[in-house]
Parts: sequence; structure tokens; C-alpha cells
Amino acid sequence: ISSLKGANSISWDRQDLHTTTERRNRLEMNVMFRNYPFKSKSSRQKSASRFRFLSDMTLKRLIMLSLLYFPLVLQVWGLSYQQNARYIDNKKNKKIHMHTNNQPTNTDNQTKEKEIYSKPIKKQYDRDHIINLPNVKKNRRAKSSKGKGYISESPTATIIPAPTISPAPTISPESSISSAPSISYILNLSSPVPFSAPTPIDCTDPETRERLLMENFVGISGEKSFIDPNSPQSKAANWIINEDPLNANPCTFSGLAQRYAMGVFYFALNGDDWIYNGGWFGGTSVCVGWQSVSCDGDGLVISLLLSQNNLVGKIPPEVKELTGLQLFKVNNNEISGTIPTEFGLLQNMVGFDIESNELEGELFFDELFELNNIQFFRASDNRFNGTVPWNNLITLFPNLKQFWIASNRFVGNIGTQIGQLQSLQSIFAYNNSLTGTIPSELGNISTLEYLDLENNLLEGAMPEELYGIPGLKRLILSNNLLTGTISASVGNLSLLTDLWLGNNLLTGRLSSDIGRVSLLENLILEENQLTGPIPSDLGNLQKLRYADLSNNVFKGVIPTSFFSLPDLKILYLNNNNLIGSIPPEISNAPALRDLYLNGNLLSGVIPEVLPGALLTLGMFKFLVSLCS
Repeated sequence: ISSLKGANSISWDRQDLHTTTERRNRLEMNVMFRNYPFKSKSSRQKSASRFRFLSDMTLKRLIMLSLLYFPLVLQVWGLSYQQNARYIDNKKNKKIHMHTNNQPTNTDNQTKEKEIYSKPIKKQYDRDHIINLPNVKKNRRAKSSKGKGYISESPTATIIPAPTISPAPTISPESSISSAPSISYILNLSSPVPFSAPTPIDCTDPETRERLLMENFVGISGEKSFIDPNSPQSKAANWIINEDPLNANPCTFSGLAQRYAMGVFYFALNGDDWIYNGGWFGGTSVCVGWQSVSCDGDGLVISLLLSQNNLVGKIPPEVKELTGLQLFKVNNNEISGTIPTEFGLLQNMVGFDIESNELEGELFFDELFELNNIQFFRASDNRFNGTVPWNNLITLFPNLKQFWIASNRFVGNIGTQIGQLQSLQSIFAYNNSLTGTIPSELGNISTLEYLDLENNLLEGAMPEELYGIPGLKRLILSNNLLTGTISASVGNLSLLTDLWLGNNLLTGRLSSDIGRVSLLENLILEENQLTGPIPSDLGNLQKLRYADLSNNVFKGVIPTSFFSLPDLKILYLNNNNLIGSIPPEISNAPALRDLYLNGNLLSGVIPEVLPGALLTLGMFKFLVSLCS
């Protein structure tokens, strides 16, 4: 039929299509040509001449009608098979009833037959004729056996419609089918074949509403989730069906999946015992009144801020329905289990904070790497294990700014390609079992401000490139197996506030350039093998609050400049090779709280402390007992 639409040589006016024999012949010829669109003109002429040898016009008409009506016959039979079966049974029952109660006479039948054949020709069958087409054909065959033909022999023959048949039994909405197109539309090739709309469903009907809602929920969570009536999924479904003030219409409410996911999340993490759960399950929108929930202009949840909120339980996989989620912050709770792989579907995620919980298993699963927009990744203080994909972070999280995985059970080396993350600001990987050396490529990250690799098994020397990071504020490498010296380039870290290098195997002298780090507040060099005198330039560090140089091999006298620092509270110089006496300037220290000088080679007397001095000193008695 589609090939016939392009024929311009023949008028496709349905009303005069069967007026003459010539028109029918032209139609048949055109159909044949269109079936061979790539043949040359001469080939088409040869095909036409061969076709003319078919002198039987009845045979040609049959072929043409078969091409036109075959798709319709298949569709009609398929749509009406079940309905006609019921109709035939009802009709048989009616015939039995008629024969037993009121059998018609021959005169009545003849009169009725004349009325049928004298009716005007119909251009279009109604729906009942189409649905019962098989029965109509059966009646036609029966009439033909009695000599009542339906098509006249003249060129202007007319089609006599089938007798009127009573409509088939009504079909319930659940099993309703679309009616087949009428025959008139088959010949009207300029317009598509229309179908009548299915019977509308009443979504406000309680039973229908509940059925449709449960179909949605099962599609999200699976059937097994609802076996237990006390499961988070069952509770959330019951709330939406029976208790939700929104009374959601499953046919029109676009936020159904999100509302259901929020309900499952609440019940899965013991929402009734949360500290901050005000407004949850109230109102008609999760965006209005639900505490710690934020949405965008389209009504999509973009942030869940539930830190320190007594969340207990496991994160449900239904969080995948929060497709607009950008910030997920649930740190400092008691969440257990593993991270659902469905988190990989939340590709708008920017901030992911699950710190300080009881989560375990593998953190860096394949689906998590779909979160290419992640900037803040915080998973410290849990029980995650495995290796860290350091070399793939640039590909997986190209916009990463914070990478916090401290206090877990990660192993392996730190990859060198970490230096390609040009937006990275902080790396917290302390308290793990990382091995190998510190990659010098870290010095390529000009945006890096915090580097904390404390309490690992790292070895080798400190890369010189670390001292060239201009914005570095905290360099914490304590409790490793680092060797080598502290470079004089440390003075280039003008923004450094914390330098923690204790409990390593460092040797050599402490350079006086340390005095150029004017913002330094905490200096921890304990438990190394540092030698030489303590630089008096440390007295230039006016913001110094905590200095621990204990358990080294420092020698010489105690610099008096320590005791003029306005904010110095803790000074540990014990267990070295210091000599000389205790400086009397200790009475001038305005904020000193702890002073450890034991384990040295000091001599002389303990200086007199003037009244009102050292009011904050808490360990002076311990110091006196050691020195005396």
C-alpha cells in the first residue's frame, strides 16, 4: 500500500475506483510496476506485456483484492477471535431459545430477506461489522449457494452490505481491545489508518489505584522486597497507598518514584529515631517542610544533609530514584553494610560524604566510577578495604577537589598519575596500610593545600617537589618509615601551618630556614634521629603553639627565644642531648602550659618563678621532680 502512495499517474479517488474495467486494469498495472521500482522502462514494458496474457479479469481482480485486504484480514481475525467465540456461543443459545419459543414462518424469512437486499449501499461498515467479519463471510457463502450473488456482472457493479448482526457482548476494561479500522480507510491511501482509543482507566478507583501503585513499586524494588510486611519497601508502599496526605494519582503524579524512594530511605535508616526528622511524611511535596531536604526548581531532591542524625541501618538501593541528587551527606552516623552499586546511577552527584560510619566492603566498585561530576569524595573512618585506583582518578573523577579515605583498610602504592588532578585541594589517606614511596608527582598539583598520609607504611625520602607547592598548608607524614633529611626548601612553604614528620627515620640537621615559615602553628618532629643544635630562628614563628622535638639527638642549649612566643602552649624538648641550664626566661612565657625538659644533660638550678607567672603551666611539678 505504501508503494501505491507515490503513484502520480492514477487518481486515487476512492469513489470512482471501481467504475470501469479500464480503471481496474490501470490499477493492476501500476501495482506491478511499483513492485519492481529499479527496472528500466523497457523491462517494465516487457513485464506489462507478459501480464496482459492473463485474460481472466476475475483472476486479476482476485490478486488485487488479496494484496489490499490481506493485512486487514490478519488484523481483524487476531483482534476479534476471542470476542467472536463468545458471540457464537451466545448466538447458539439465542437460536435454541427462538426455536423452542417462537419459530418464524417461511413467509417472514422471505420478507426479511427482501428488506435486507433492498437496503441502500453503505460506503463504510461500522465497528460491529468489522469485528464479526468471519461470520459475515460465512453468511455470504450461504447466500451464494442459493443463487444470491453480491457483485453484479455490469461494469458499474455495486457492493451489497452484509446483513446487520447484533453487537458482540461487552468486554470489561481489563480485556478491552482497539477496534479495527473500517474498510473505507484501506482505499483512502492519503491518510493513516485510525484506531479507536482504549477504554480509559479510572485511576482514582481505590482498587485500581492500589494495583497501579504496587506495579510501580515492584518495578523499582522487585517482588522479593515486599514479601516481608515489615521491610522498608513494604512500609513505604503502605504509607503512600493508605496514609500519604498527597493521595498520589499513579496515572498523573510524576514524582511517585522519588517520593517512594524517600520513604524507603526513611524506614531503612530508622527515621523515627532521627534527631532531625521534622516534616517528613507531611505535606504534598518532599521539597516543602521535610527537614534536611533541598530541591531544585523542578521538584527534584538535590541534597540530603543528615549528618550526626542517628541514622542506623543500611542504605537502600532505591536511592537510585533520586536522580537529581547532588549532595549526599550522612557522616557521623551508624550506617552499616556496603554502598549500593545503584549509586553509580546518580550522575549529578557532586558531594558524597559517608565519613564516620560502620560501612564495609569494597568502596571503589565499577559503578561508582560513573560519578564523573564528583568534586568532594569523603569516605574516611569506615571499614572499607581493597586498593585505591590512584592512577585512574584523573579519568574517573576529573573534577575531584577533596579525596578523603582515611582510617580504613586500604593497601597498595600511591600511583604517580595522581599528579594530574589539577583541581585537587586535599588528600586525607592517613591510618591505612599504604606502601611504597611518596610520588614526586604530587608536587605538580599546584592547588593542593592539605596532604595527610600519616600512619601508613610509606618509605623512602620526602620528595623535594613537595616543598614547591605554593599553597600547601598542612604536610602531615608522621608514623611512616621515611628516611633522608628535612630540606632547607621547607622555608618556601610560606602558607604552611602544620608540619608533622614525627616517628620516622629522618636524619641530619634542622635548617634555620624553618624560621621563614611564618604561619607555622604546629611543629612535630619527635621520634627521629635529627642532630645538631635547635635553631634559634624558631623564635621567629610568632604563631607557634605546639612544638615537639623530643626523642631526637639534638644538642646544645635551649634557645631562650622559645619563651617569648605569645601563643606557645606546649614545648617538648625531652630525651635529647641538650646541655646547660634552664633559661630564667621561662617566667616570661605568657601561654606556656606544658614544658618537658627531662632526659637531657641540663645542669644548674631551677629558675625562680615570679608571682603571677606561668599561671597556665600544668606540668611544672613533674618537671621539678625530674630536675631535682
